[in-house]
Amino acid sequence: MSHYYMFIFVSLIIITTPGPDFILITKNALTINRHAGRVTSYGVVTGHIIYATASILGFTAIIANSIVLFEVIKYTGGVYLLYLGINAIHSSIKNKEKENTEIQSNLEAELQVAQKKLLISKDYQVHF
Repeated sequence: MSHYYMFIFVSLIIITTPGPDFILITKNALTINRHAGRVTSYGVVTGHIIYATASILGFTAIIANSIVLFEVIKYTGGVYLLYLGINAIHSSIKNKEKENTEIQSNLEAELQVAQKKLLISKDYQVHF
């Protein structure tokens, strides 16, 4: 029974803590305009729907129980984040203006959040 209380306590802390989605939406709303904030929130919701659908279909359980598949996804995500970092450095050096930065930022943030959720669900599985 104490596991349930601990689970509820930790869940409430995680739910009430603002994450990267909140920061991205706030940044775009304040620096660009309200429409950009709204578009960013639509991207965040789309990412959550994709992750929830994968969870319902059981993909996260399969990934969590397959060490090889989990490692492949983890390292692929790491390489992708490295690629994003290198591209960010190159674009800041060249001072290129990008079109559709809102959509790209949303996709990048959601991919990072999905990778973190996979890592967290693997490390902190609750066994009742």
